[in-house]
Amino acid sequence: MALESLEIPCPRGRPPLLSRNEILSLDNRIVHQLHRQFQSDYKCDMSFNEFKGLCAYLWALLQWEYQIPASDFDSFVFEYARFKNLQDRNISLSYHQWFSEWKTESQNLTRSVLNEMALESMRDELPYTFELTSERLRIIAQKNNLTNQKSPEAHPRLDNQHRKVWRKMSYDSSLVESQGRRPEFTQIPIASSVDNPTLGSQGWNISFSQDNNNNDEMHSSERPWHSEKELRDCLGVRSRQEFLMWLKQHWVLDVYDEYCVSELDIRRRDEEMLFREGQSVPPARKRLSSTFLINTAVGALHCLRSRYSQYPVEKNNWMPEDHDIRFLTRIVQEGRRSGRWWEYRQQEQDTMFLCKIAYRLLCWLRYTHRISSATSQSTQAQRAVASEWHSQLSAARSLFLARRN
Repeated sequence: MALESLEIPCPRGRPPLLSRNEILSLDNRIVHQLHRQFQSDYKCDMSFNEFKGLCAYLWALLQWEYQIPASDFDSFVFEYARFKNLQDRNISLSYHQWFSEWKTESQNLTRSVLNEMALESMRDELPYTFELTSERLRIIAQKNNLTNQKSPEAHPRLDNQHRKVWRKMSYDSSLVESQGRRPEFTQIPIASSVDNPTLGSQGWNISFSQDNNNNDEMHSSERPWHSEKELRDCLGVRSRQEFLMWLKQHWVLDVYDEYCVSELDIRRRDEEMLFREGQSVPPARKRLSSTFLINTAVGALHCLRSRYSQYPVEKNNWMPEDHDIRFLTRIVQEGRRSGRWWEYRQQEQDTMFLCKIAYRLLCWLRYTHRISSATSQSTQAQRAVASEWHSQLSAARSLFLARRN
């Protein structure tokens, strides 16, 4: 996977502190350094996607207090290639169970690239990936009725060199009798799962609702475009906490910051001034139709030389709708880069669907930044939620700008 990064616009009136090439080199630099070192030391051709996913998998196991020797960290990542190539593709063990039972002393690696500090550093660079991986594994474990305890009938296996115990996952025998098979982590990388165990691929995007199979049907006309619930459903995040983690990704904050400078900050300052002076805040100015904005963004994404997708771009004499289309274009463009949320949605027919999601995000952001002078109880309750989201976004944006500058 090639190194991809943000196209970071320079704040107005301030020269860039780093060149564009230097900015590109800052994206996930520790993760990429460890990946390159791992490939060099062990002469293996492991993709960055796979390396990142396995490290997140390993980190999740450690958080669940699995007693894994630090000297086995590299082996855990390295042995996955052998696990994928097993001839018996119908094994019922998850990868970590297979590794604990079948790894031999002769397969210990002599070098040490990964350790707990390295995993923590990777987690700091990819917090959403690591946290969401842990949450996905927990949900799968609960779904398959597994626990994080020792199996009472299984004796712990001691590693002769490190005297450490790999704890086994106990399982409900009644589930075996009813289903005729041993329960397992069906979508944590087992031999028959996807080749790249990383978020964004099909095997890791786990649907939380049964009626969520056809993503194109999510855009229900029953909810307004700024509906938070509908937006979370379209993005595939289950809770507000996961949604906040998604919003805090650097590439999302980068596009969000540009739109704030061009539109949201200006409008909010004007509304705050009216509100402080005791005047009625007028309703939001009516924009062009959603169909026009979405179709224009789709056309801009299909035309690489469009002014909405270029970097940098001159915004002289731009209308508010131009900034809206620029936001839609950039959020889809950045989200499709390697290792990001829509990495696997590269087909031409996906563009319209992603632009609709981007438009929902745009409407939701405009809604959360609105200041209303209405006094009804329901309106005040809605504005309280929007104000809390605005506080969270402002804090995340400030931290992002401090790190960037």
